[in-house]
Amino acid sequence: METRKTRCDDAQQGDPVFLKLNDAQEYTVRPVGTVVQFYRISVHTTDGRKRSVIVQADRKDEVAAMVSKGLTRQAEIEQRYALTVIDRADGKIKVMEIGTEVFEAFLLWARAADEHPGGKGGGNWRIRVEVRRGRRRFHVDFLKRVPFADSEYEAFKESRRNYTLAELFK
Repeated sequence: METRKTRCDDAQQGDPVFLKLNDAQEYTVRPVGTVVQFYRISVHTTDGRKRSVIVQADRKDEVAAMVSKGLTRQAEIEQRYALTVIDRADGKIKVMEIGTEVFEAFLLWARAADEHPGGKGGGNWRIRVEVRRGRRRFHVDFLKRVPFADSEYEAFKESRRNYTLAELFK
């Protein structure tokens, strides 16, 4: 299981820790707080590398047109979500970026349970990453309701003093 510190190499104490969902791995997490929606716009450069930018939902079309200008291929636009989780493997607060497949599982549960997955009535989730025929699939299961321990909620509040998801993904 790989955890990357931040998007930059010079991570400082208080910077967010990101939980990367790797192929053929299983994770148990407890969502905390709300979800931030954003778009990742990617292009393949003339030297064959893939470059991407993160934009807010209301600017995706404008930025995609700007990024694609002068390129032979159109920009790829992918809807993404970010949420804060408690990684049950080590008990640490981390930022997890997910696609619509995982988000929809959270959304379906929220509607059925009439609870917010990251709220007091939420709980632990298992996310299994599987690769079949070159395509990543996510199996998302609600395990059980788990209230926040006082120490977990304090750690979450402390992380919000250093950054917010809205700041990270704008």
